[in-house]
Amino acid sequence: GGTPLARAAAVDLLAFHRRPAPSGFGELLRVPESTAHAFVISAAARFGEAWNRNLLEAFLARPERGLQIAALECSARLSLPGLLEICDALPASHPGYEAARALSGVFVAVGEYLSAEGLEVGDLLGKLDEMPLAWRRQVYLCHAYYRPEATPDLELEARAAQQHAPAGRT
Repeated sequence: GGTPLARAAAVDLLAFHRRPAPSGFGELLRVPESTAHAFVISAAARFGEAWNRNLLEAFLARPERGLQIAALECSARLSLPGLLEICDALPASHPGYEAARALSGVFVAVGEYLSAEGLEVGDLLGKLDEMPLAWRRQVYLCHAYYRPEATPDLELEARAAQQHAPAGRT
């Protein structure tokens, strides 16, 4: 029971704690309430199920930039086959064009840097604390996308998303 938003938040909490997906989880992705979708997309990335190319394309077609980004990040975390090709194939008139270009641009830039330096994505993970916040999340996503066999690391994910407190605050 409960509202779609309450159900979606509960599912995201279950996913965060690595609990199994509840029955009917995929149905939450079809609820029209967009505030619930961010939670459900986040859960899908952790559950590793109920996510596919059709859902990515549906969320990229929505006008909400936050949902587009969440869908792209979910797809990267799950190593969705053809993700970068999907991003590159979007026409400039598509609602998700800018979000897709941003993600694929970062992946290409990180890939080119690693190739030029003879490094692996994993080599950058030890340097997360030295990186600007915007890069931390992208490096984590690149690692997840290019190394699908790797088990998601909650501590690493938290470090990738962590914002440092302003000077003088604890």
